[in-house]
Amino acid sequence: MGFHADTRGNVWFDNFQIDAVPEPSTWALMLGGFGLAGGALRRRRAARPA
Repeated sequence: MGFHADTRGNVWFDNFQIDAVPEPSTWALMLGGFGLAGGALRRRRAARPA
């Protein structure tokens, strides 16, 4: 990563490296978290009597 500044006060970063596709473990954690959050919301809604 690079950092640059000039005499006019402009500052910028360049040469970022970004992975295009998350690793499988990232997908697994994300899906697991969404599943747990959805299960918690579903359980909370079902516990209230209508």
